[in-house]
Amino acid sequence: MRFVFNPTAAGEVTVTVYTLRGLLVWEGRRTAVASVQNDVRWRCDTPDGTPVAAGVYLVRITGGGLDRTRRIAVVR
Repeated sequence: MRFVFNPTAAGEVTVTVYTLRGLLVWEGRRTAVASVQNDVRWRCDTPDGTPVAAGVYLVRITGGGLDRTRRIAVVR
């Protein structure tokens, strides 16, 4: 899964995936460039490589002038 974002300021951006109950599933970081399209890729697995279950997850993107939360669906 690819998360695309356009930060307003350069710097580290963190993409965090949570279950709907608020449990941390995955976290990715990227040093982003301001005012251009940046992305972080998630393989729909946990840090130990276990695939996540099909379902709805929350994705939070913070840093670089961003603080957004979105829902995503993982379909297996």
